Amino acid sequence: MLLPAVFGGLYLSLMGFNLSGADGGSGSLAEVSRLFENPYLLLAGWVHYLAFDLFIGAWEVRDARRLGIPHLLVVPCLGLTFILGPVGLLLYLGLRAGLRRQWMMQVETNSTSA
Repeated sequence: MLLPAVFGGLYLSLMGFNLSGADGGSGSLAEVSRLFENPYLLLAGWVHYLAFDLFIGAWEVRDARRLGIPHLLVVPCLGLTFILGPVGLLLYLGLRAGLRRQWMMQVETNSTSA
């Protein structure tokens, strides 16, 4: 969690020193586009995504470990989470749901055959 916190501090600094008086805003895509014309605010946006992608990736690893999901199955999710954020999270959630369903079906099969 240290790296996302460091990115959070960098984000706060970039926004704090550059947002005041900047053209644009967050009310529409056009406003965000104008806001990101400032290279420091564009960097802040990128740092924002890095911090959240790393945070979500760390959660995926901890959650998979807690549920007993093999790490090798989680690795592709982590790569996609880092590169394409929400796509990696969706892949992990799909993997998680699929394995939990499979495990629940195995438990039901074992309990009915006993």
